[in-house]
Amino acid sequence: EDGSLFHKDYGDDDYRGDCFNFVGQMFNISYSEALRKVDTDLGLGISSGNPIREYEIPERPPIKERKIRKIEVETREFTQQDLDWWGAYHITYKDLIREHIYSVQVFYMENKFGEMKRMYKDHNELCFAYKFFNDDKHIGWKIYFPERENFKWFASVPNTTMEGMENITSLRRLIITKSRKDRIALSKILPNVINSQNESRSFLTEEYRKLFSHFREVYIWFDSDEPGVKACKKITEEMGWKYINTPTYLLEYNVKDPAAWIKLKGQKDI
Repeated sequence: EDGSLFHKDYGDDDYRGDCFNFVGQMFNISYSEALRKVDTDLGLGISSGNPIREYEIPERPPIKERKIRKIEVETREFTQQDLDWWGAYHITYKDLIREHIYSVQVFYMENKFGEMKRMYKDHNELCFAYKFFNDDKHIGWKIYFPERENFKWFASVPNTTMEGMENITSLRRLIITKSRKDRIALSKILPNVINSQNESRSFLTEEYRKLFSHFREVYIWFDSDEPGVKACKKITEEMGWKYINTPTYLLEYNVKDPAAWIKLKGQKDI
């Protein structure tokens, strides 16, 4: 409201705040040390009273509300490579159709000017689109590049979106994982599995807090790496729930989530 700028890491709620918090988190220093670093690096001379350089502060443009950018998708038939990739997680063609997962030919994303821009995709690159609905109305897409290290996800749905609520059959136990792939894989061996969009607490809206309060037990099942365990602890301490992680020895095999565990061990060995 006052025009201040803040940052937030949706994968780890601890990484948030103003520009000084950002400097402190980037260099692992305290808030006061961050203030001194900014003062020294920019030559402001606030602490010494002797500025090294003078800066003209540009007029700051008005802050616009962040909006979710539209995504449009051209799908294609699943290739054998696509089906083999999903099959390794024991996820079948029927599962993909039921869960509205598609192979992507090309997709377009709205830029800051409101124009739909074609996004790059290599012809042989694995790329999938998750389609989202609300009361049978299509509300958006989530694009997934499973083999990328960076820019793996593009989404036009809110981070508060939960999936799999229609599959709940009892109020005894609920498991919340962090992706559609994990939910589909886990649902084959466990009942009442739903998923959020990431490992942050953004799904804990007032509506879902009330809904989750009706369950006898609620478990969070995020990744077993440091950010995932940290998120599990934070949410369960806040909500009074419990959490599950895949065994940490599997990190050696690059296995940190339930879908990857099922891929490695098979459904019967979990």
